[in-house]
Amino acid sequence: MQYSVEVRADDGQFIEMLQGEDINSLLNRAIDLKTRGFLGYYYEKKKLKSNAGKELADYVTRDLKSQQYKETNLVEITVQDRLNIDWDTLLKEFDENNPQPVGELSLSEPVYEKYPPEPKIDDNYYKYKFNVKDEFIPFRKQKAIDALKLEFEKDYRKWLKQKERVEARNRIRYDEYQQLKEKQEGSNSKKFKDWENSRNIIVEEVRKYSKGYDKLNSESIEKFCELIISRSDFKGLKVDRKPAIRYVPDKRFLFIEFSLPKKDDLIKVKEITYDADGEQFIEVEFTDSELEARYVKVLQNVAFKIIYEVLSLDSADAIEEVNFRGIVKKVDRITGRSNNIPVLAISADKEEFMSLNVTAETMQDCFELLGGVYTDHHLKEEPARVKMTASYQNVLQ
Repeated sequence: MQYSVEVRADDGQFIEMLQGEDINSLLNRAIDLKTRGFLGYYYEKKKLKSNAGKELADYVTRDLKSQQYKETNLVEITVQDRLNIDWDTLLKEFDENNPQPVGELSLSEPVYEKYPPEPKIDDNYYKYKFNVKDEFIPFRKQKAIDALKLEFEKDYRKWLKQKERVEARNRIRYDEYQQLKEKQEGSNSKKFKDWENSRNIIVEEVRKYSKGYDKLNSESIEKFCELIISRSDFKGLKVDRKPAIRYVPDKRFLFIEFSLPKKDDLIKVKEITYDADGEQFIEVEFTDSELEARYVKVLQNVAFKIIYEVLSLDSADAIEEVNFRGIVKKVDRITGRSNNIPVLAISADKEEFMSLNVTAETMQDCFELLGGVYTDHHLKEEPARVKMTASYQNVLQ
């Protein structure tokens, strides 16, 4: 199995999170991290390693006990942390997982290049400046005025060319901006339409099934039960969340066939101990009888959990009785085919079931009170067909 160890110093400071399947290499690495830098004598370091080993073994054992508790106390945990699901859950989950598209490109108006200052004939630069010599030689004054005029005309033609180049560059920027804008609008429009269409499908499903549930529509009730089971928290247990469900409206009867976890999927290690002399960690496993007893509890918890959640969330009182059949998938050694082996069956009247005080201590008594059936034939090597009571067999006919 996969172990996780959070290594901390004696003062509580986090060092590292380690994960692995080999408990000895994992925890020896953790010891090295906790004792790193210790420069004391050999016996002092050995004592330090021993203390660290026991501490880490206790840490892993506590984690194992926590997981084992969750496996065999599913019902109590479910009652405490009640599942809150209605038809709007589908729409809420869609909106959470598929936010409305807002566009991938962030566009702003392009910054256009400004024109250089335009030369004007009235600018002081092009005005004639008084010169005493020009007053005595008239043609010199006129020549100076004509020269300024020619310079203006030259500068103006130069400015026109500069203006044309700036306009050309700005036109390129404008065209690029328009192309990006059209691309963005087109992309956003398609994405929004796709998103809107997908959301409308969910909205229509919610409208259809919510109305059908109150009218005892079989499809609506079966869909709602599938929704409950698919969102249920089985605390790490390996289960198939696609049950076979059938509702009989005239009898307000619900049949559920659910694929249960295999015994091999359960945690087999009871605790971890540390052998200071041998400097190794030891995995203490459950005995076969202990594992079998835990397995029965786990299966009963799964069955009771599903029945409780379905009945407690039945706000329209559409279900008066639930018949639960648990199966385990097993591959036939001879044919190689996967068979569904029935291992557990229980029938529960809503009023009677909801009045029970189901705890880890009363689970077996409640199971027997409701006429629950469990068989361990699926553990045998030879393929065996489990014989259920006639009432359970009639459910599938």
